[in-house]
Amino acid sequence: QSISGLGEKKSEAAPAAVIQPNVNRVVALVTGGGSGIGRAVAVRLAKGGWGGADGRGSNSPEIRHGKHFLGKTLRVGLVLAGRRSEPLEATKKMCEESSDVAIDIIAVPTDVTKEDDVQNLMNAVNTHFGRLDLLFNNAGINIAPASVESIDSDDFQRVIDTNVTACWRMAKRAMQIMAKQSPQGGRIINNGSISAFSPLLKM
Repeated sequence: QSISGLGEKKSEAAPAAVIQPNVNRVVALVTGGGSGIGRAVAVRLAKGGWGGADGRGSNSPEIRHGKHFLGKTLRVGLVLAGRRSEPLEATKKMCEESSDVAIDIIAVPTDVTKEDDVQNLMNAVNTHFGRLDLLFNNAGINIAPASVESIDSDDFQRVIDTNVTACWRMAKRAMQIMAKQSPQGGRIINNGSISAFSPLLKM
């Protein structure tokens, strides 16, 4: 269920802010950020040293057009999304304690299966940071191993709503921000289950 009234009323999308090319911060959004892989990724992102859509902010050498390029380490903006507030706050504290750069973190309780929650989340990204460089699409659920003919329809739909539809919904909203910001663009990482490659018994 959604928390803090995020799914209680509709809200209109906030216009994307236009940031000048010399922006000195990269912003990441992590769903499922309250535990597991989402938490681990958030803690790593909090350390900085990763770049924006145009290569800003890399603190390690990379090859670009045949030349070595060394960018400066940028400040980090981090948005943590998940169903429950308490785990998000715990992740936020871990990120703050582990960060090696100036960092600004917001935790936004969100049910990614609800359109209004996702829109409110993106409004928060726009209002607080004005841009989005990276979406880590990580929210997902599963059901107990079972044969196909025994899976309940409601359970199946719940998995599809969270693992597939919500992933598309988040990507869509993120791209709307990324397309309007300057520097333009960003990165979207969709995290999936290893079961897609090595199905579990009875799955």
